This record gives sequence, C-alpha cells and structure tokens, in this order.
Amino acid sequence: MTAPTIQVVVAAETSPIGFSFVLGGAESHAFEVLFVWPVVYSAFFLSRWELGAQVTLVAAVYAAALIAQPVERDGFLAVWLFTMAGLVVAAAFISQLIQQRRELERPRQHLAALVEAATDPIIGTSPAGVVESWNSGATALFGYSSGDAVGRPFSELVPVDRHDEFDDIFSSLRDGSEFEDHETTLLYEGSRGIAVSLTLAPMRDSAGTVRGVSTTARDISERRHLEELNERRLAESETRARTDSLTVLANRRAWDDELNRELARAGRHGLPVCVAMLDLDHFKAFNDEHGHLAGDELLKQLAISWQAVLRDGDFIARYGGEEFAVLLPNCSVGDAVQAVERLRVSAPTDQTCSAGVAYWDQAESASELLRRADGALYEAKRTGRDRLLTA
Repeated sequence: MTAPTIQVVVAAETSPIGFSFVLGGAESHAFEVLFVWPVVYSAFFLSRWELGAQVTLVAAVYAAALIAQPVERDGFLAVWLFTMAGLVVAAAFISQLIQQRRELERPRQHLAALVEAATDPIIGTSPAGVVESWNSGATALFGYSSGDAVGRPFSELVPVDRHDEFDDIFSSLRDGSEFEDHETTLLYEGSRGIAVSLTLAPMRDSAGTVRGVSTTARDISERRHLEELNERRLAESETRARTDSLTVLANRRAWDDELNRELARAGRHGLPVCVAMLDLDHFKAFNDEHGHLAGDELLKQLAISWQAVLRDGDFIARYGGEEFAVLLPNCSVGDAVQAVERLRVSAPTDQTCSAGVAYWDQAESASELLRRADGALYEAKRTGRDRLLTA
C-alpha cells in the first residue's frame, strides 16, 4: 500500500476505537490499549511527521471519547495526559527501533539491488543445488524468469552428460571448496548449450556452516567461438605449411618430421623400415613438349594414383620437382620392392619412373638412410632409367 492509503486506513481504525471507548462507559479504560495499534502501524509504515499527525489524531479522538463518557468525567485531563504520554513515548521508541532496523537493512537492500542490476548472472542455491535467488542477468542468459527458476534444481541448467561433473562440484562446495573460472556448458531454457565461465563459492553463516552456494556466470560463447576459429585457422595454416600446394601431398617439411618420428618408433620396438625415392623419367622433355600446365596435371594425377596404391600407414611426400619420397613402416626389403614396383607401373600417361629403395639398419640417421635411397635412385637413372634398385 502507498503512504496515503496507509494514513487513511490508520485514521479510519482510530475512529471505531474511540467509539468503542465511549460505549464502554465507566469501565472503558481497557480500550485505551487499542490506541497502541494505530501508533504502531504509523511508526512502521509512515515518516516521522506523518506519525506525528496520526498521534495527534489519536489524541483528539481519545479526548473526545473521554469527554463524551456519561460518567466519571472528573480527572479526565490527567487520564488523557497520562495515556497520551505513554503513547507518544511508545511511538518514539518504536519509531527509533524501526529506523535502526532500516539502517541495518539498507546495506543488504543496496547489495540486493546491485545483484539484481548486474548484467552477469548471479544465482543463489541451497547446498543441495535448489535455486533460491535469481537475478535479471540470469534471466537474460538462461531464459527463465526469477519466478520460474526459484525452487527448481540447478541441474535443469546442466546438460545430461555433465550431471556427474556438477554432482562432484556441489559435493566439494558443501565441503567448503571454491571454484573460479570453471569453464563448462549450461543450457538456455533446457535446450541450447551456452559456453560459460562459472565462479562458485559456498555461503556460510556466522558459525561457519555452509548454508548455500553463490554462482556467478559469464557468457564466453563469443570468446570460445573466436578461439575455435583461431584454432581452425592455425590448423589450416599448419596444414598448408606441411602440404604441397600442387599435389596436395605432404611436403618436404612434413616428410622430415614423419621420417624422424617413424624411425624413433621403429627403434623403440625393433621394427623394420624402408624408404624409397622415385623420380619421373624425362620429365623436362615432357614439359618442353606438352607445356608446364600439362606437367603440373601429370604430377597431380600421379599423386592421386600413388595414394590409391599405397598401403594404410605408408607415407608419401613430394620431395621436390618430379621427385617423391615414400616411407614404408614395418616393411621388409622384399615387400618394399613389391610396393614400389606397384607405384612405378601405375604412373599415368605411359610415363616411366626410376626408384631407389633403402632398408634401415636400426642405427643410421634419417639423413643417412635417405642418402642411401637417393643414391640407389641415382644409380637406377644412370643405368638406363625405368627401373628400381636397392641400396
């Protein structure tokens, strides 16, 4: 109710009390205590000057009631003064108590207003995870109004696959632990996922007992999106840095990394490894006759054809120009020769190629192994091309 309405109600209440006092006759002094209630209402709901106005009204009604009594009018002034003095003292005392209470409540009300106005969601729950307070920021982020959210379990904001995670979190909170910048996913109106960063802390009473949990959420969807976008761009950049742009095979950088990694693995487990170097025969003449665009197309077709022939786990790279390197893990020399021969005979447009194969001796470095395979390739080209030799 508004202050004017309260004033009308209190004034209206004063009149029947005075009327009852008059009808009570000589024994009506018991009704005097009823005047306390208008004074109490006024002290609680109204300002001090409004309280003074109501006390003045009570004084006038009480005086009229005393004068209107048919008997025992003697000494009514003393009775009136004594009663009104008691009411004034009571009103002042009650007003002071109420003022002190309001002063104590003001910081709490101010804090509550700040929480409600905060743009970040701030949620208060019981130790068991039942929502007890819910600000406008929570409504904006999660869709539920305060009326809808309060009384419901916090778990309704949690995706099913994260229930165990939050069970553990609330268990730790009940034991007094805190969580800061905990990144997870919560749900908008129980459906769409939202990336959030949570700060959760136990709320304790004066005895130190955990009576609730305060949760502050921050929407990090935009940041997460930018991070994922940057990660994709970084991955794409890394892929481009390790990929030959023409054939889309691994380039020399990726080859060096893979060869070193495979030799380290094979060394730990005592596995055989072979390396092959292949080179198209007379590729310069092909370019001169058909043009560089046709030469590029030949290399593309060669890459597609050779990838289809290789085993799962084999690794091929464009080493440079028309030269290719093949890594054959867990492969004997005999198996390597057969695999490389399949590559040679599958070259498109009737092109021939030469190859050199080297078997790793479990001791030499990657560069030494590659040098032996390249030496075998050089010897195959020197001795007539269109052949495979082993180192």
